Amino acid sequence: MINDPFTLTFHLKQQTPHLHFLHRQAGPTLRITELKAKLDRLIAKHEFQDQFEQAREYLVGYNHANGKRDALKTKWDNEHFRAFDYRMRLDFPTRAEDKQEMWAISTPSAKFGKTIKNESNDDYLAETPYFADNDKTDLLHEDLKKGILFIKPIQLSIFTLHDRLRKALKECLPMLIAQENFGCRQSKGFGSYWLENQSFEEAVKKLIDKGEIQGAWSLRKTFRPEDLNDLFRQISSDYRSIKSGFNHPMDPSKYKKSLLFTYFADKSNIRWEKRKIKQDIQLVRPGILKQNRDPLDRANGKDENYYQDPPGSNYEYKYIRALLGLAEQFEFQSSYGDKIKVKVSHPDIERFKSPITIKVVNGRIYWLALHHQTDNIVGKVFEFSAEQGSTSFFRNTPIAVPTKFDLGDFLQQHLTTLGYSPLNR
Repeated sequence: MINDPFTLTFHLKQQTPHLHFLHRQAGPTLRITELKAKLDRLIAKHEFQDQFEQAREYLVGYNHANGKRDALKTKWDNEHFRAFDYRMRLDFPTRAEDKQEMWAISTPSAKFGKTIKNESNDDYLAETPYFADNDKTDLLHEDLKKGILFIKPIQLSIFTLHDRLRKALKECLPMLIAQENFGCRQSKGFGSYWLENQSFEEAVKKLIDKGEIQGAWSLRKTFRPEDLNDLFRQISSDYRSIKSGFNHPMDPSKYKKSLLFTYFADKSNIRWEKRKIKQDIQLVRPGILKQNRDPLDRANGKDENYYQDPPGSNYEYKYIRALLGLAEQFEFQSSYGDKIKVKVSHPDIERFKSPITIKVVNGRIYWLALHHQTDNIVGKVFEFSAEQGSTSFFRNTPIAVPTKFDLGDFLQQHLTTLGYSPLNR
């Protein structure tokens, strides 16, 4: 492409596989529609303070002759339709050798400790954050979800006639690429990119200064490009330590309580929803739950009467795991018969974006705590139902999310115990 004063050129280096719904087509990863929409929202916020009157002459469709306003104002009021007047173009590497084989994505429970190949010679990443029921899909099946990873940089060209927009683009694009991943499973490190010849950590510090994120933490260990399996195993292990904990059925010594659980237990009388649900199941059918290590009294490492609260404890049960992202359902092992399935619902909330984004840049793992994201979930009341096959234990039992949660304080306390260091401003 011929360089001109109206065009900005960037080079995006892909860091991790991009999980794309068009994974069987050659080439596509980033979509301009996704990239531009996210960038427009950032520009509106930081360049124009979300004020229509400041931004209108830089919007797509603005007519300088008559100052066309009404239709643009309607679109502006819906932040998902704020489109600034610039054009983007992505040029992907075209040679086959510049694109790695697609990576098949596994789950924490599948293919422990192995990297294997299917008939397309695609690597199968073991013990990665859960994705799209791949543990139930045969390796040779055409529905196996995959990620695409380019070795060579992707060229991004942005054309605009507006000097102010070019300035805003130079300012906001590094912040956007530092804060966001793309494609599916964005919060768990997939679809991570970075800009060549720019400092990622400086962009992160700017995000903190601008109030986009509360803080950031980096793992001191650096992974080689060929160590993607180990990298995603690390992400999966650390995330489970933070949110759900470990309960290895074959090795009780590997039991670890969730750090989110201990955070609330240390600061308050709040305990998590799993305990309450187990108690309610036991009331309906005593002995149905397969006993495993689930210590409520962490001081002595065991429970009195197993599922019962100690006398005088007066625990307050809350849906604390929702603070780090929602799950439609989860399961408990039973002493006999099928697993017990617990479904979670809310009349107005179907999805809640994780308040944590895990970025991977130059072999380093970074955790970013998004600002104000948990404000959308605190205090909300969800309904829980438990069943085993055709047997229902209970339906629509309400459990509320805690009303207060300081994500930055939580991560500062517990990520450091997992080997992470905070990025200071």
